Amino acid sequence: MKNSLRFLFFIAAILSFGLINGQGSVLKGTVRSSDDGETLNGVRVQLKGTSEYAVTNLIGEYELKLPSVADVFFTPKSPPPVLIFSLDGFEPVEIQPGGKTLMDIELKPIQAPDFMIESGTAAGLESKNMCFSVAQVSALPRPRPPAPYFGLDLQARIPGLRVQQPGGQPGQAAYFQIRSANALANGQQPLVIMDGIYLNGTSLADLNPDDIEKVEILKGSAGSSLYGSRAANGVIEIFTKRGNKLEVGDTKVTYRGEAGFSKAINRYPVNEFTNREIVDPDGPQPVLGNTHETGIFDIPLPNLQDYQEDILFRRGAFQEHFLGVQAHSGATNFYASAQRFRDEGILQANDAYTRNTFRLNLDHELSSKFNLSISSMYAGSGQDLPDPGLFSDDSYLHHVLALTPIFGLEAPNEENGAAYDWDIDNTGMGGINPLYYKANSTQSLNRNRLMGSFGASYLPSDWLSFHWTAALDKTNQRFSQFLEKGFLSSKVPGLFGSYATAGVQQSNGGGIFRSELDNRAFISNIKAVIKKEFSGFNTAIQGSFLYEDFSEDLQQSSGENLIVAG
Repeated sequence: MKNSLRFLFFIAAILSFGLINGQGSVLKGTVRSSDDGETLNGVRVQLKGTSEYAVTNLIGEYELKLPSVADVFFTPKSPPPVLIFSLDGFEPVEIQPGGKTLMDIELKPIQAPDFMIESGTAAGLESKNMCFSVAQVSALPRPRPPAPYFGLDLQARIPGLRVQQPGGQPGQAAYFQIRSANALANGQQPLVIMDGIYLNGTSLADLNPDDIEKVEILKGSAGSSLYGSRAANGVIEIFTKRGNKLEVGDTKVTYRGEAGFSKAINRYPVNEFTNREIVDPDGPQPVLGNTHETGIFDIPLPNLQDYQEDILFRRGAFQEHFLGVQAHSGATNFYASAQRFRDEGILQANDAYTRNTFRLNLDHELSSKFNLSISSMYAGSGQDLPDPGLFSDDSYLHHVLALTPIFGLEAPNEENGAAYDWDIDNTGMGGINPLYYKANSTQSLNRNRLMGSFGASYLPSDWLSFHWTAALDKTNQRFSQFLEKGFLSSKVPGLFGSYATAGVQQSNGGGIFRSELDNRAFISNIKAVIKKEFSGFNTAIQGSFLYEDFSEDLQQSSGENLIVAG
């Protein structure tokens, strides 16, 4: 009996020790680049030998829970925890936290071999000879496919470059920051050039990342001064594949198919309690009374619903099919590609974004002194949007999260018997039934884009050359919003007036809004380049003339008080 009691006491002591020491500790810190001190986003901080990890945020901060003493109590020979800090383009670091709760780390960029820089130079220079800051990213063969939208994987490979996709919606382009103030949009974008084509400022989501061979980013004003009035915030120059890197006589055909899904990792926190009396707890429309005496939110909400699971988020599928052909026959090289990309996204109210792109690049050497070059791309994309402004108070997302989660949203409308009761919220908060909004309001965005450039080079001697380029980027973008006849709302969407609501001055309600935006960017560039040795110095001199023409044409029309249903 005594031995049994001693054994039970020993077990209780062990459990008590585990409870005391089972909380573990949380390690926090910031990861920076040792090259320029810039914070690094997307660094993976992993506990070696486990699946536990954290990822640094936009300002380089991380937070990771470390194992407790209790976790290793029965394995006294287990080594102390080791953390691995890793990011593409940087040397990984392994370090023992040693009981620390705050630890800042610097990662050293991998020193790539010297490469030729074309952007911002007269005749191309090796990177080690550049007198201003420049970075280059090449499309190196990797087991994983490129990001679906241009630029999303650049930040992890170029120190000092900040990339954001604020809304995260399918079809939404990334914003870049190189030299400008702390704003990633609203006029602070750098100039983006693709194969000599000055892009007109329309969405970069039209670009197919599979076509890109390399990207050069000019961070200094010295290089940017060669590119005209739009280069004040830096320059991102994109070079697409042309087939000229193949051996003469070679042909390369590439097909890539990709499929997967995306989902929301976390959920928005929702209040599941109220400070009001429960008058009627039964659905689909429970009734809350007055605020009780204490005013504390300690009464569980009746008929609790999970709107985020039921009507907001989903596991959205995406798929891509890509076919590329390139060849080099000596005097001629070309690259041709076609891509179809479809991304459903994680919001149930958002129809899939679909993009079709086609590209043809061709270089031909007419003689030893005269060369021609053609680059062209067509992109067509379209999608149904959840609403004009994802984060506005008229948005589907706002309607879902602002509505008290107690109502059965499938209840019919008592005014006209239509599906979904638009004003089912009886709490006085003025919430709109998201399902009614979704069923009676549609928004679509369609875009067609044509890009092309034609260039010619004349080399009268081995030290003198003349180059001419003409490039055009033309985009047509059409947006439309439709409200069904009989539309009911306490707050009409911002693009419409009061007559879009049924019953206002005997209006039938409903409305149509359409806009068409044409963007056009044309440039013509003539330059002469001298490459000659003077008194033992290798010299490259460039003189150029640049003509820029940027235009934008917007047309809008709208109508309300519809006669017939759509």
